[in-house]
Amino acid sequence: MGKRAILVLAGFGVLLSAAYFSSTIASQDISASIKEIEPFAYCCLEHEGIFSDMPEVIGRLMENMREQNIAPQGGIIAVYRNSPDQVEPEALSWEVGFPVMEQAFVQLPLLKKTWEYTSVAETMHIGPYEKTGETIVKLTEWLGSKGYETSGPILETYFDMNPDEIDPAKLRTQIWIPVKKK
Repeated sequence: MGKRAILVLAGFGVLLSAAYFSSTIASQDISASIKEIEPFAYCCLEHEGIFSDMPEVIGRLMENMREQNIAPQGGIIAVYRNSPDQVEPEALSWEVGFPVMEQAFVQLPLLKKTWEYTSVAETMHIGPYEKTGETIVKLTEWLGSKGYETSGPILETYFDMNPDEIDPAKLRTQIWIPVKKK
């Protein structure tokens, strides 16, 4: 992942939070579904602090995975556990990581976790990372209109290996929000 892409992701985190909890963005059509998924293992670095720390956290994640000879089994993911609308920026809780094989041996400072949410609202955001928050708002409104509510953190998967080499309008980000019936 290039330096520009990492900086865009860090900027995205701030926009995600602002857009996710904004009621000013009008609901629009969205291609989404409720999907049942299997739990999966992932290796990550947890972080508490401002989203602009993301480039440094991603760098440490990748360095530690190389040193520990851990092979990613998918694209980079980010899990957002809260928002600046809920806590002070210094208390934001998020993590970045990669899916890994269940039997992967992971040592500190990396953590091996399992994504255990099996029912998720899913959509694919096509476009710049800094616009993903708008898609999250639409997805949240959509799932509410279908009789669901959120039941866990937001997970994003970034599908483009070299985002610096891709037109930002074509970047692909899969969004999952764990859900349960109201």
